Amino acid sequence: MGTPGQYALYVFCIILGSVLSVVIGYAIHSMATNGFSDGPAEKELGEEQRAYMREVRERNLEALIYECRRKG
Repeated sequence: MGTPGQYALYVFCIILGSVLSVVIGYAIHSMATNGFSDGPAEKELGEEQRAYMREVRERNLEALIYECRRKG
């Protein structure tokens, strides 16, 4: 390995790597499961919000169709 003085450095690097692994694992779990909260997973959308989202999807789909026809 090296000189005995470097063992502390090796231990420090191993501990630091372990801490980073735990933090990264926590971040992935938090993003994937929406945290550790026990509350409702999603709020129910109102009818106005649903209508707006539908309008945006239709507008984007029409723009995509237009671009496909224009290039082809």
